[in-house]
Amino acid sequence: MLVKLKKNAHKGRWEDVNLGDAFYLMQKEVEELSKAMEGGNTIEIILEAADIANFAMILSSIKVERG
Repeated sequence: MLVKLKKNAHKGRWEDVNLGDAFYLMQKEVEELSKAMEGGNTIEIILEAADIANFAMILSSIKVERG
């Protein structure tokens, strides 16, 4: 998860992301995980699962911080 967060750090602060947008982006990652699972590439599956976990963390953090 940390590797993926560092890799995507250039995209800006996640604290500034709208909750709905973050949820939409997580849904896109679920689609990417589904495709990775179809392909059977273990590394891709792990990386996409990490993206989903990161977005889940981002969503919960945004909600806690903003109420």
